[in-house]
Amino acid sequence: MHLHSFFHVHPKFFGLYKPYQFVRCLNLQSSYQPAHVEAVWHELQQGLSSVEHPPSKANINSDTHPFPILLPPPNITGKLHIGHALTITIQDALARYYSMNGCQVSFRPGTDHAGIATQSAVEKFLNKKGITKANLTESEFMLQVRDWEHQFQHRIRKQLEAFGALFDWENGFYTLDQERSHAVSKAFVDLFDSGYIYRANRFVNWCPKLTSAISEMEVESQLISDPVTKRINGVSVDFGYMYQIAYPLLDSSNESIVVSTTRPETVFGDRAIAVNPHDSKYQRFIGKFARHPLRPDLVLPIVADDTVDPTFYTGALKITPSHSSVDFDIAKRHEIPLAPILDLKGRLVNCSNELNGMDRLCARPKIVQMLKNVGALVNQLFHSCVLSVCSRTGDVIEPIMVPQWYLSVDHLRKELLHMTEEQNLKFFPPSTKSDWYRWLENMQDWCLSRQIAWGHRIPVWKYETTNGEQWVAAETQEKAIKKSNGALVTQDSDVLDTWFSSSLLPLSAFGWPRLKNVPILPFIESGKDIIFFWIARMALMCSYFTKALPFREVILHPLIRDSEGRKMSKSLGNVIDPMDIIHGVSFDKLEAKLLEGSFSKSEMLKSLAHLKKSFPKGIRAQGLDALRFGLCLSLHHNQRILLDMESFSNSYRFLSKLWNLVRYFGQYESVSVNNGNQATLNESFKIIKDAFDHRLQLTVECCRENFDNRSLFKVAESLEKFLLNDLSVEFVDLTRPLLKNPDTRDNVLQFFHHLMNKFLRLTHPVIPCLTEVLWKHLDYKPKGPLHKGIYPSAEERKVVSEKAAQANEVVKDIMKIIYYLRSLKVNRKPSNDQELPVYILSSTGSLGKFCETIKYLTGYQVNMLLENDLQNSTSTFVQFMVSRDTVLMVPSNFMHRNLPKLEKNIDELRKKVEKLDFITASAGYVKAPASIKTRNKQHREELLAMINSLRDKINRQ
Repeated sequence: MHLHSFFHVHPKFFGLYKPYQFVRCLNLQSSYQPAHVEAVWHELQQGLSSVEHPPSKANINSDTHPFPILLPPPNITGKLHIGHALTITIQDALARYYSMNGCQVSFRPGTDHAGIATQSAVEKFLNKKGITKANLTESEFMLQVRDWEHQFQHRIRKQLEAFGALFDWENGFYTLDQERSHAVSKAFVDLFDSGYIYRANRFVNWCPKLTSAISEMEVESQLISDPVTKRINGVSVDFGYMYQIAYPLLDSSNESIVVSTTRPETVFGDRAIAVNPHDSKYQRFIGKFARHPLRPDLVLPIVADDTVDPTFYTGALKITPSHSSVDFDIAKRHEIPLAPILDLKGRLVNCSNELNGMDRLCARPKIVQMLKNVGALVNQLFHSCVLSVCSRTGDVIEPIMVPQWYLSVDHLRKELLHMTEEQNLKFFPPSTKSDWYRWLENMQDWCLSRQIAWGHRIPVWKYETTNGEQWVAAETQEKAIKKSNGALVTQDSDVLDTWFSSSLLPLSAFGWPRLKNVPILPFIESGKDIIFFWIARMALMCSYFTKALPFREVILHPLIRDSEGRKMSKSLGNVIDPMDIIHGVSFDKLEAKLLEGSFSKSEMLKSLAHLKKSFPKGIRAQGLDALRFGLCLSLHHNQRILLDMESFSNSYRFLSKLWNLVRYFGQYESVSVNNGNQATLNESFKIIKDAFDHRLQLTVECCRENFDNRSLFKVAESLEKFLLNDLSVEFVDLTRPLLKNPDTRDNVLQFFHHLMNKFLRLTHPVIPCLTEVLWKHLDYKPKGPLHKGIYPSAEERKVVSEKAAQANEVVKDIMKIIYYLRSLKVNRKPSNDQELPVYILSSTGSLGKFCETIKYLTGYQVNMLLENDLQNSTSTFVQFMVSRDTVLMVPSNFMHRNLPKLEKNIDELRKKVEKLDFITASAGYVKAPASIKTRNKQHREELLAMINSLRDKINRQ
């Protein structure tokens, strides 16, 4: 489809411009079709000239108002998920808002090389093809990774383009590209030379399958509440047991001290037994020795240490100093030697010949049997515990001491804490600030090195001297040789933690160190789960190099969960692909995607059950705008988002309403006829005009305030209220008779054109596609892209005058009267009696101008009450309080015919209250989220208020 077939160039509209050809398309396509609209929108974007679309050309260091935005770079490991969609939605809405406020936005997209994640993904991909990493040379494996990198860089670029955000593609980045790599090397060398980076042999989270240290973020904690058998690296392993092992005392033939452990495979590394010095049952054992049950030649001292918990099982702790940080600390205090019994691949060493070389998990049942054979296994009890596994490989994490490179953070974090206060770093939500301080105050030195092939190779070089091994940091071998006074240097084979390169992005993505004066980001936006892994580390690193915070504000969105509150993960099969929401997908295709995953049979059955429950008919195509608007509306939760399709269905209805509203007013042709009644009608229309100008301006102020406060939920909510209630219901109702009258039609159409001009600009940051297309359709100025237009101003106080506010109150009263009379007509039994007029008693004279409008919309004869109107009447009337200044007088016989319906309504409402009371009284309700409890309480109060209102109506009869 070409634009010239979609738009007419110079048609007239409402006395201004009207694209007849577009209207014919609307008539052919009566309902809102997002694919149709977005196809036009994408073509509009592609057709923009460089003059019309400057963000990609934006000079961030220009004298205009620079507004740099940094996209948290997605990993090159797969498809974008719903969390990425939420981040892009929030950032792009802010980007468009500030662009419409005169800022030169440079929204820089990028991708992350994701060291461990990418290497693990490539290994899994190769394993499916029957290839293991061990079968490849390092160069062959790196070729496979480079192929993966190229493929997924291209794929993610296409996915990002599909979101249509204001990305500055000419300044996009990749964390492993040349410019970012130079920044990483320079930063490391500067920190090393300044004494902040050092080498130390400490415990780390070690993944034997990766043969690498991993970060806390890559450790998945699994609660084992009951005994379970898991397959780890193809081996079935039992978890959820506590093994009690007897160590015979050296000077006694029949006494033993019993210890408890969940890791019997580590017994060969035991070098002592510790008890609490205040534990009366073990005081006589302190200072004695016990024999190792599987190595009778090995004698273990029994030591006293205050850190031992005397109430935990037997109260005696076996000390394995090389494989537990707690045991290591105790061993250090009591001068107990180390005894490593695992190599870096998780295989047993320094054990018995039959066990050496065996994976420690495979060896577990064998060691348990060996303990049984010698009578040392006293008991095997059920024990709930938390199992730490590598989120990338599924392997069980082992605490192992390995030499690593560390960043000393003590001085850096103190400086950052000072800058946070001095430079007034803001947080949204504000409660995050206390967490920020608490985490920084307790921050530990950062382990920087990873023992994998993919990533930034650490720019440190080793050389030998008479004093032993020495290290020097340098960006190149030549510089390393120079720094080491000509010595033979060898580069460390480790690579840097991916978060190190990501922590520099506020600088490196904007040209540092090539450019010295990089801009400060107005904000950084991300999910709550990475505030400390990424955002705090960005602040820590960048503030060191620039002596200023890299951003002025931290915006955190809630974590997305499925409708049942579970974390979205591939293993649960509950991940929602945002493209499926945009384009739609059948149930069969959803099922096929699920079957592609590598699940166990039980996980697969659970995932299929969830799929059938949540998406029995697949997912209907909702479109990009509905995805964005639905995500904004879901932000009313501060802690987590329970995502379901209803949010997007509601958004779709909002967009359909906007589409249909333009179609509705577009069906009327401009005319100019004067039959002598124009003055009176124009006066009533002016009240309508002032009222809706007033409401729109209040909506503008609400949107501006909440964009500035980072509350996109309230922005979306206010837009929804204005469109669905004010425009689509009340404005349409009140102007219906005016549109039928040729004398007032032009006024209505031109005013609607004015309202849409402001409303489309107001809404554009949140729903860019439909607003841009309608802007073009209505032929507004400027002709360029809407994000380069002007956002409606909150300073337009002329319409928020006392007169306009009074007009709004008049319209409110009119609509209350209309709603009330309509409800009477719906609920009343039919009658052959002659209808009596209803009367309005009001101190607001303007209401009298709308009697004909009310009659047109309700069918009731409505009169303003004069002194003699009721004097000769034989009827009695019931008063309905419309407002403080207005009363509606309704003939009582109307109300008597309404009794059965009112009583039925009360009964239905009472049943809803009873159902709600049953839910809140259930045993599990105490665990419900606070937001749900608040919502249910408010709902109950609303139901009771409605019941009381209906009872009042009955009592008045």
